[in-house]
Amino acid sequence: MKAFPIIVSSPSGAGKTTIVDAVLKKNKTVSRVVTATTRAPRKGEKNGKDYHFWTIKQFEQAIKKNQMLEWAQVHTHYYGIPKKSVNDLLKKGICPILVIDVQGARTVKAQYPKAVMVPFLFIFLGRNDII
Repeated sequence: MKAFPIIVSSPSGAGKTTIVDAVLKKNKTVSRVVTATTRAPRKGEKNGKDYHFWTIKQFEQAIKKNQMLEWAQVHTHYYGIPKKSVNDLLKKGICPILVIDVQGARTVKAQYPKAVMVPFLFIFLGRNDII
C-alpha cells in the first residue's frame, strides 16, 4: 500500500493529540509530523520531537522559499508544517499524521488530494479504554 497523509483536525482542546498518541503506540506504519513554531519551548518540550523551534527569521525564510506545506500566524507566533517533514515520511512508506486546525487541513488536502481527513469532534474524558 502506498503511504498517504492522514489529517486529524478539530478545534483546540478536543483531544485530537491524545487520541493520535494512542494510535501511534499501536501502529508503526504511521508517524506524527513534527510541526514548526516560533514560540519558546514549554517545560518538557524537546526540539525536533514536540516541535521544530525556529526563529522568526528561519520561519519567514521557509515561507519565502515555499518550504511550508501550510502555516499561520497566531498572535505573535508562527506555526506550520515543513513540506520536508511530510515528504520524508511518505518516501519511507510511512503515513504522516498531521494534527492541525481546520483551515490548515483544507490547505493540506488541496496539495495532497489522496490525503484522508479525520474531522475530530470528540472530547476526551480521561477514559483509557476508548482505543
